[in-house]
Amino acid sequence: MIAQARAEFLKIRSTRTTLGLALGLVAIVLLFVLLTALLSGVSDISQKDNQRSLFGIGSFAGVFAALAGIMLVTGEFRFGTIRPTFLFTPRRSIVLVAKVIASILAGLVFAVIGEALSVGIGALILNERGISLALGRHDYELMTLGTRALPAASRTTTGRPSRTYAARLKVVPRSIPTTEGFMQTEL
Repeated sequence: MIAQARAEFLKIRSTRTTLGLALGLVAIVLLFVLLTALLSGVSDISQKDNQRSLFGIGSFAGVFAALAGIMLVTGEFRFGTIRPTFLFTPRRSIVLVAKVIASILAGLVFAVIGEALSVGIGALILNERGISLALGRHDYELMTLGTRALPAASRTTTGRPSRTYAARLKVVPRSIPTTEGFMQTEL
């Protein structure tokens, strides 16, 4: 089991697709954070809800984590590279559990990247504009819980793998839970 999990981690780290997804995540988060923080009026961006929306842009990581999970499973079926994997480890359950573990960890990395960028760059821009932060520690914790990378990664790799990306992409919108209502509540 440990050897199979290591093999899945190596697959994630060594493919160009994962690097492309990570760069896409960085580009999308930076674009939206910069546009939101620089183009919003001072009175608008000073409000707590608007700052929460600005710093919550990092939750785009859920989409990229879902794509990474989809491609981890379906890419091997599409190109036929799953055959050597199953020859080495004939029990499919071990292979799929290793893929789920690797996808969850990849989702966690995507979540950290997305949230660190949105909070770090957003706070830096607000500080440079002379706008004080209205959010407290509790708000940051809710935003971190709202990052949907782990549920997206774990749900896209469970079940029967499809041969095409399109078949799995139909499942992604239903597999990403919405947390907007959860983030608005005060605990």
